[in-house]
Amino acid sequence: MPISTIIYGAAIATNVVFINLAPTFYREIDHWHLPIKHPFDSSTLSRFSYREPHAIDLQLNSGWRLELVYDSLTSFYGPNYPPLRHRAKPTEKAVVSCEEALAIARKTVALSGLPENVTWISLSPEVERPEMPFDTFYEFSWYRPDEENTATVDVAVDCRNGAVGHMALYCLLSQLLEQHSLARTNSEISPPPGEEVQREFAKQAAEDLHRWATKLPFPREFLGEGAVRRSIAEWYENGTNVEGKHWIAVLRSGDWRLDFRDGKLFGWRTSDAFFDSPTPPDLQRFTGQWRMSENQALTMVRKNIHDLGIHHDALKVILEKPDVLKPKFLGPPTVPRFLFQWQGGKRYLSSWIQAEVDADTKKVTRLEIYLWEEGTSRLNFK
Repeated sequence: MPISTIIYGAAIATNVVFINLAPTFYREIDHWHLPIKHPFDSSTLSRFSYREPHAIDLQLNSGWRLELVYDSLTSFYGPNYPPLRHRAKPTEKAVVSCEEALAIARKTVALSGLPENVTWISLSPEVERPEMPFDTFYEFSWYRPDEENTATVDVAVDCRNGAVGHMALYCLLSQLLEQHSLARTNSEISPPPGEEVQREFAKQAAEDLHRWATKLPFPREFLGEGAVRRSIAEWYENGTNVEGKHWIAVLRSGDWRLDFRDGKLFGWRTSDAFFDSPTPPDLQRFTGQWRMSENQALTMVRKNIHDLGIHHDALKVILEKPDVLKPKFLGPPTVPRFLFQWQGGKRYLSSWIQAEVDADTKKVTRLEIYLWEEGTSRLNFK
C-alpha cells in the first residue's frame, strides 16, 4: 500500500486535530518494541512530512523521530539522540559494556527478519565508543563487504542503560525501493542489428573465444557460433566509422558474463567474481588465503589486458598506479580479493577500467573496460 494512503482520515473536534494513521504503522511501532504510545493526535505529533510520495517523517513531541517507507519502519531516533544535544548527568555512569551493547544491537536488527547476507550483522562492525559525559552511545555500523563503503545498518546503544537510541536499516530501504520501483528499462540497450551483422559477429566471437579457451575457464555453453547467438542477452550500438556501426554484445550464462565488441572479447565477469555482486554473496564461497601480493596481481591484470589485443591511447593508464580496493572486513572471514580501478585522465576522463583478482586461485575474475573519446567509446583490435 502506498504511503499516500496511510493517512485515511482527519477530524476536527474541540480544536484538536485527530490524525488517524493506518493500523500497519502502529503495528510497526509495536513490532520494534518502541516505548511510544499510540494512536497519535495533534498533542502527540510535532511534525508530519512527506519526504517522497512513498516516505513519511514523523516527529513526536516526546522527542522520537520515525521514518517510514512503504509502510515499513526504516529508521528511528530516540529522545536522547543524537548525543551531542544530551550530555550525561554527573551521577550517570557507563554500565553497559561494548560486548553487551553489540548483543543488544544485533538482537534489535534481527527483529527486521532480514537475512544475514543482507544486514551482515554477523560480521565485526565498525565501532565508535562513548566518551562520557559528552557522548553516551556505542555506535555500530555494518557494511556490505563486496561494495565500497555501502552501509547496511547503523545502531546506537546507550552505555548508561542499554537503550537503543537510533537505528537505520539502509539495507531494508534499498530493498523496498527496488521491490516497489516501476519496471526498469535500460535506455542504452539497442534493438539487435540486422541478420547479416549478427551472423558475422557470432562467427568472429566464436573464433575469438577459441583463442581464449585455455586462458579463461568460461562455460563450454559459449562455444560455437550457434551458442554465441543463443547467449547474447543485450546489444548496444557503440559508435560509427566509415565502415558502419560498431556493436557491443553481452553474452550471459548463469553468473558468467562476456563482453564483445565487433566480435572481439574485451571484458568478462566470472561466476567467482566477488565485488558488486548482483545478489548478496555467500561468503563461504569466497574465503581463502592471500597467495598473491598486490604487485603480482597487478602484473597479471596488465598481461590479461595486453592479451586482449586492444590498441587505444587510453589504455596507457594501466601503466599508472590504480586505486585498489579490498573487501571491507574488520575481522574474520578472509576474502582475498583485489579490485583495481583506473580512471582515464584529461582527454579520456570518461574512460575507466576495472579488474578483480582472486588472490587465492590467482585468477582475474572480472575485467571491465570502457574507453571513451570524442563522444563515443572506441576500441581498436589487432
